Amino acid sequence: MQNSYFQFGVFCSFCTHALLKMHHEGMTMQHEYPLKIVEEIARSGSIRGAADMLSITPSALNRRLLSLEDELETQLFERTSQGVLLNAAGEIFITHARRQLADMKSVRSKIADLKGARRGRVTIAIDDNIANIESFAQEVAAYQSEFDGVAFAIEPTTADDIAQFLIEYRADLALQLHPRTNSHVSSLCSAPAGIVVTGRKNHPALHDGPLRLHEITQYLWTLPPRGPLRKAIETSASSQGLEYRVGLEASSGFAIPILQGSDTIGFEIAIGTPKHSSSHIYRRTLSPRDHTPLFLHLSQLKGRSLSVAAGRFAEQVKKSYAVLGV
Repeated sequence: MQNSYFQFGVFCSFCTHALLKMHHEGMTMQHEYPLKIVEEIARSGSIRGAADMLSITPSALNRRLLSLEDELETQLFERTSQGVLLNAAGEIFITHARRQLADMKSVRSKIADLKGARRGRVTIAIDDNIANIESFAQEVAAYQSEFDGVAFAIEPTTADDIAQFLIEYRADLALQLHPRTNSHVSSLCSAPAGIVVTGRKNHPALHDGPLRLHEITQYLWTLPPRGPLRKAIETSASSQGLEYRVGLEASSGFAIPILQGSDTIGFEIAIGTPKHSSSHIYRRTLSPRDHTPLFLHLSQLKGRSLSVAAGRFAEQVKKSYAVLGV
């Protein structure tokens, strides 16, 4: 057992040394290429599929992987007749590498900031049931108007997977409704949110003004498979003794095309004023009497040192949400 712990420590130490060495010896993003190789092979589940995505030949990719495994003195994948799967060492390598590269990203950003440059990339995971992100998009636009060298990437994902995005360093920040209690995630600020009811153009139930749940029980409902939005709707309907039928379980983005061609009703989360109705979809506010107070949270991985760009953007959002009285 002691030998196993020693080998594990040596392996992690070697990963750190190898990544730092790659950074010092490589140029621009070259130090990330070994991680990209391992990630793409893991995602594709095969050498051939990963090679296609990386635009190199399978034999060249296999040589690079074997070279990396030789340097680490351990295999990172289990080879099977169906393809390849990350083994325990591979999982350790990806997690450790992501952490090291995220730290290096933060260091580069801070050094650039000292030079007066405002460059970098901020990745934000957003609950895919949030419909009205115009106000959040305005925050991005306001930041980029001052620091146009910063790129933003928005990653829509399920409420259940957002914490994992932060833990795996796949996102710097997250926007979510009522984060689950998680020792790894810290809420930076929050803003009041509402629920909007969605349906096709000229839907008979979508009149002007706030809607009540009892007005739409005669129609099929679309609800997300799980998460706080579904829980809020179901809790309210149950407390009122309402009977309803769920015709589709899907995120709001997936449901929109279906709503356009039927009388099915959908639900979305919105920040502030509901998103404007489009030529195909109408949106109406669900009465606050039909759900408990909801709050959207901007979160980050607890203890993580954010890049200058991500940290400043978070501070900007905090100030905006403070104006909303939260």
